[in-house]
Amino acid sequence: MSPISKLALGAAALCLSLSTLAQTRDDVVHAVNAAVAHFQKVGNDQALKDISSQPEWKANGLSVFVQKMDGTNVAHSTNARLIGKNTMEIQDPNGKSFIKEMTQAAAKGEGWVDYVFMDPNTKKMAPRSALVKRVAGYEGFVGASYSK
Repeated sequence: MSPISKLALGAAALCLSLSTLAQTRDDVVHAVNAAVAHFQKVGNDQALKDISSQPEWKANGLSVFVQKMDGTNVAHSTNARLIGKNTMEIQDPNGKSFIKEMTQAAAKGEGWVDYVFMDPNTKKMAPRSALVKRVAGYEGFVGASYSK
């Protein structure tokens, strides 16, 4: 197989991983890394638009989002109602300030945060886990979460 064929196969696998059911931490890691790479490839403004509107970021069971460090949500693949809202003070049903924890993890570069929130597929509250990663050259971070 030629190097170009291998590259095309790898790109297809990445798109497939973003468009299939996310059930593992590995799926979330791949989505976050793809979103960070997308920022680097197309720039901040276009990446924000794409994450909120393009189907590859709306994978079944996976939420990709972008937060500013002040807590303002600026892109979300599955919940457009959050875009433009400062979510820093949101707490899960157990009283956990998970956006604050995500911001603290992103300030260190990256990290995992567990919390309870609505599953985008079932529309019911469920335990979720999110990986957040700071975006170089942007005052914010990308995250992705999945229901456990």
